[in-house]
Amino acid sequence: MHSLPVPPTRVVPSRTTSSAPSSRRRTIQLVVLCLIVSFVGASLTYNFLHGQDIVNCMNTRNPAMAGGSVGETTIIFKTIAPSSPSSASSLSSTEGPTTHFVHEIELNSHDPHAAKDGDELENFPTVLIATPIRQKENSIQRYFTLVEKLDYPKDRISWALLVGDSTDTTEEKIIKEFRALKGYRKLMVVKKDFNFQVNERMRHAMNIQQTRRSYLAQIRNSLIVSALTDEDWVLWIDSDVFSFESNMLKRLLELKKDIVAPHIVMPSGQTYDLNSWQETDKSRDMQKRLKENEVLIEGYPGKNTYRKHMDEIKGVQELDGVGGAVLLVNGEAHRRGLMFPMFPFKHQLETEGLGKMAREMGFIPFGTTEVKVIHK
Repeated sequence: MHSLPVPPTRVVPSRTTSSAPSSRRRTIQLVVLCLIVSFVGASLTYNFLHGQDIVNCMNTRNPAMAGGSVGETTIIFKTIAPSSPSSASSLSSTEGPTTHFVHEIELNSHDPHAAKDGDELENFPTVLIATPIRQKENSIQRYFTLVEKLDYPKDRISWALLVGDSTDTTEEKIIKEFRALKGYRKLMVVKKDFNFQVNERMRHAMNIQQTRRSYLAQIRNSLIVSALTDEDWVLWIDSDVFSFESNMLKRLLELKKDIVAPHIVMPSGQTYDLNSWQETDKSRDMQKRLKENEVLIEGYPGKNTYRKHMDEIKGVQELDGVGGAVLLVNGEAHRRGLMFPMFPFKHQLETEGLGKMAREMGFIPFGTTEVKVIHK
């Protein structure tokens, strides 16, 4: 089992201003953040100690590992309260009840390539692969093929997907693919609709980014709280990555960093994911002049943040913000409450906000240009 030193307790400082109302808002936000972090940490700690998540879903294991009998493939449904629709004018919302349930696939046979009893299992820590997915019926096969080709013992891998707000057959295809898999430690499909719809051609429009990234943060947080139990690591993989090497997971683990982002590039080699970056003296100075709740978004004309992105660093270096196309996170960091901020945290949201929060908690993010993932 991968062990971690206990990081020192830190208090997130709030920046004082001359405006009393602004100071009160900041205080309220920090209190809300502390409550959310405490809830996430408590939920994940409960998962770890009791072997079940907050939606009371059964934590079905590989029968060959658990010593149980091999049975028929089963799907279990559990429900919790729905999310509220968005009121943002730039995004469309749907009405009606939203069902949140969990499918867990009972595994039917043991993987012949799984780690054997005589192997040094400490070399193969357990990993949860986590993927939010929506409207991907035409490309989902590529995703499954990529993950299936990972050179890693399947009985050390848990695999969870959150599907929501899809109007196509994505969910049905996921369940069909999962039924055909063998040897994995745990397979889970979490269904939760967030009543969030945005035109795919407009999803990168600047005027909707704060709302969109806030929703993405909620989606990631729901997935990790529902799926993570005792896994040593979490490997976040977006459903639309194009390709990566089969040894990617092993190479990221070999770096022995609590959080590490590979270099996400286009087929041309140009950096795709600008959400992985280092602060500079100029970027820190610029942020001192920002409004308290202003959010910085990378890669937009006229919005220079003066940060160093992955194409400006070499090798393995510390980062301040991280992207989530592929991201390895120590499971203990999530269990201690590391989350994806859905409101501005040090001027960032979602994955970049996670990078900022991780530093406050004592977990330092790293990026590596030596491991590449292709994204179109």
